[in-house]
Amino acid sequence: MSLSTPATDATLANPAAPATVTVAVFDVTFPRPGFGGAIYGANLVMSVSTDSPAFRKRQYGRLARTSDDLERLFAELQALFPDRIIPIPPSRSMEPAVYQACADAFLKRVMAHPVLCESDPVKYFIDKESSYLVNTGAEVFATHEKSAQSALRVLNNRLQKLADYDQACKSTQKKLLAIDKLRGSSSIRHDRVDSSLDDLKEAKRTESVLREDLRRQSDVVRSEYDGFEKQYVQDVRKDLDLYVAQQLQFDMQVLSALVRAL
Repeated sequence: MSLSTPATDATLANPAAPATVTVAVFDVTFPRPGFGGAIYGANLVMSVSTDSPAFRKRQYGRLARTSDDLERLFAELQALFPDRIIPIPPSRSMEPAVYQACADAFLKRVMAHPVLCESDPVKYFIDKESSYLVNTGAEVFATHEKSAQSALRVLNNRLQKLADYDQACKSTQKKLLAIDKLRGSSSIRHDRVDSSLDDLKEAKRTESVLREDLRRQSDVVRSEYDGFEKQYVQDVRKDLDLYVAQQLQFDMQVLSALVRAL
């Protein structure tokens, strides 16, 4: 038969202090919006200090996280603690300064909670390798967007040259009509004829220059576009496959953490 050691007055008076986790978000950046103003999310940099043995380190000077990380932390805490009121993460539509303040407040409230602060989702959020996984994907796709915009710029430039050539053809036609009108006039002034002929000559010269420029650029665009389209599709497919594989790996790690916590 074993007897438990009775609690002393000192033990009752000085129960184990709860763990403390202090966090501060000191930088937030938003990647440039994508097609249709799509918001990729925020990149956050924060510092964390703790006296809890549940974490690998006591000080984390520059943790890089994303808005997706905050939202995933919120979802995991909600799933793991259905009876707890979980603080709400900031909305991506906020201005950067407001987002930073709200992100800081969200994390401070989570870390101040005696149960949440040492939960598996929080431990994974803090101890995982610094990651801009989602936003890195967003930045890669932003690069593809820039490539598409570059190709679009070339096509728009060709359309502008086509419009310039069309306008030059109309100008030449207008000058020819002016010459025909002079020919049918009963009183022909030589100075007007000379001026009209000079105008027609200049219009034809401009038309010829623009026609040659349009032909040259059309040839270049045709040769460039075939190679660009094939390479663009190949690059996007490759990065999509990599992004999906990374996300699946990350979600499996999160699932494993949740299963261990059950």
